[in-house]
Amino acid sequence: MRKFFTYTCAAFILFSLVNPVLAYDADDMAQDAKLLNRTKISLTDAIAIAEKHKNGKGFNASLDDYDGAAIYSVTVIQGDKSYDVEIDALTGEIADVVSEEHDTIEPSAGVVEPAIPEGSIVIEEGASEPETPEEAALVEH
Repeated sequence: MRKFFTYTCAAFILFSLVNPVLAYDADDMAQDAKLLNRTKISLTDAIAIAEKHKNGKGFNASLDDYDGAAIYSVTVIQGDKSYDVEIDALTGEIADVVSEEHDTIEPSAGVVEPAIPEGSIVIEEGASEPETPEEAALVEH
């Protein structure tokens, strides 16, 4: 009886530690199913489009909801560089390409978004950082 109690307690503790990992519930599954139903191209197709676009190999891919739009995000490795290629899941068109440094390197089709958030300080390559707030104000974006 004592062994049974010990094993039961150990199982309970182990389940309590693992339970947060199992938190993917029916609501999450329903949301993912709705998102998947809004796609016209498959994940496999999105990976192929991204690999062809960057002439590289797909490394990681996911389907996400960006402001109501179903977008595949595919990480492509090309040589020693990494790119996040975002593909519209309805049309298969390239929505955006971001380098490993997360600077926009190709404009989005029909969408103009700044690669540098407003209010950021931009320092030209080879320039030293501003030393005073006045200098910083001159280079503010």
